[in-house]
Amino acid sequence: MKTPSFHRTLRLSALAASLLLSFAIGGALFSALGAETLLAASPVPPLPPAAAPNTGEAKDQNLITNGNFEKGTDGWDVVAFGKKGKMAIDPMELYEGKPTLRIENAEGDHTFVKFTIQGKPHTSYRLSGMVKTKDVQSVKEGGKTGAVLMVAQTLTTTAPVQRTTPWKRVSVDFSTGDKAEIRAGPSLGTYASPVTGTAWFADISLVEMGDAAVSAPPKISAATPRPLTTSPSVAADIVKNNRSNLVFVTTPDGAGSGFIAKFGAGTFLVTNAHVAAGAKGAMFKTLDGTQVQGGTAAVAVGHDVFTMALKPGGTPFEIMIGVDQSASIGDEVVVLGNAEGAGVINTIQGRIVGLGPNLVEVDAPFQPGNSGSPIIHLKSGKVIGVATYLTIRKYDSATKVAVKEPIVRRFGYRLDSIKTWQPVNWQGFYAQATEMESIEKLTEDLVAFLDDLGKDGRVTRGAHPNPVIKTRIDQWLEAKSKRLSPRDSATADQSLLSFLKIICQSDITAAQPRLTYNYFQRALSDQQRERTEISGYFSQAIENLR
Repeated sequence: MKTPSFHRTLRLSALAASLLLSFAIGGALFSALGAETLLAASPVPPLPPAAAPNTGEAKDQNLITNGNFEKGTDGWDVVAFGKKGKMAIDPMELYEGKPTLRIENAEGDHTFVKFTIQGKPHTSYRLSGMVKTKDVQSVKEGGKTGAVLMVAQTLTTTAPVQRTTPWKRVSVDFSTGDKAEIRAGPSLGTYASPVTGTAWFADISLVEMGDAAVSAPPKISAATPRPLTTSPSVAADIVKNNRSNLVFVTTPDGAGSGFIAKFGAGTFLVTNAHVAAGAKGAMFKTLDGTQVQGGTAAVAVGHDVFTMALKPGGTPFEIMIGVDQSASIGDEVVVLGNAEGAGVINTIQGRIVGLGPNLVEVDAPFQPGNSGSPIIHLKSGKVIGVATYLTIRKYDSATKVAVKEPIVRRFGYRLDSIKTWQPVNWQGFYAQATEMESIEKLTEDLVAFLDDLGKDGRVTRGAHPNPVIKTRIDQWLEAKSKRLSPRDSATADQSLLSFLKIICQSDITAAQPRLTYNYFQRALSDQQRERTEISGYFSQAIENLR
């Protein structure tokens, strides 16, 4: 399947899987904690956790039955991801005359103490408690993690407490979405971000706040979807009446979708920025075969949206303004797109299942090639967003156990929330797209190296052809094929790992001053986060070799 050259419609996340992986190098064992498997049309993150609920008042009692630790550690389970952290009840450090929970990371670790509760789906909760710290600091220079309360399923945390601080109260609100089980509690360090020091926790509370806020609404289950009430003929009529407004985007390397819409006082061709970035030498044609000649181009700030000005004429799509006021969770939508890049418009119906400040989530099962398609609100016939990406989670983020059925979510960028545009200079735009493509490719290849190594502690010769890393890997394999002393073998391992750690950051650092478009800057930030985690694996391996 051909896809745009910059942001492929489906790409493996730079973090290979949500599993605790063990790798052996030169006889030295080290561990790496990966993030969720992510399949995405662009590297933008999914909707954030729920905002604070509307009521602001708790409805029920504390759901954590041993939140003051008077029963010791009953109900609490500890996970020290690096096997270095310790948890214990501290009878000497009291809070309001009651014992406290002490977590101590003498060495860098992420230690999470969780209480498991059967809550309610699509419901907002508040997690709160008291925290006191001593000499808490991130292992990573400039790291902002510390002592927090954490919700495992959503990776929601309170603001981190660092250094040495007296008792202070922290809290965070979150929504369960379509899950009922909640795993929450104190954590010293956060997901794949180790810290050192000691923290005490007391008066841990979890209370129900009510129905989830609109910003993180209930997700309609894919297994038991609500039946659609709008006839497919309505969606077919939209296609019939907008043949001249639906656009195929074809390039030498891929395909995508677009549409023509009225934006303010002008008429524009609209698609995703990631489609445009891979569209060098592209052809834009409507469903009736007419070639679209675009004028001035621009890319949105904070959104994966791209436009080209067109001459006025015809009856373009109308964009909905004030989506969160004019559309509701459960409203039916249709996505009109170039499915699989095959040059055929499909009508993909579904419902709105989430609304955020910049994003709309739908359950209409759009697929590769639909990137850039309009998401149309069937009741009004107006465009509410641009189909952009999907995520597929195959592992439970808390237990690292594979889920029975992958959890798929689909997102589009709202058009009514765009505030700022950047004019596109094509030469510079494509140059930055090419640089980002190279960075993403290296991220994928570094993960492929970790995956290869993680299978049996060996690396397949010739399996890593990226010229940035190939020579050093080949040299390492050649050295390891000889009869080396244990010391020389460990030195060779450490040399390779040190090189890979440096490579994790060098191209990103070099790109930072050159990327002037907000879209590419945000993509680089995503890559930076992934590379930092990969670099952390190499750092841990180097430390274990010493």
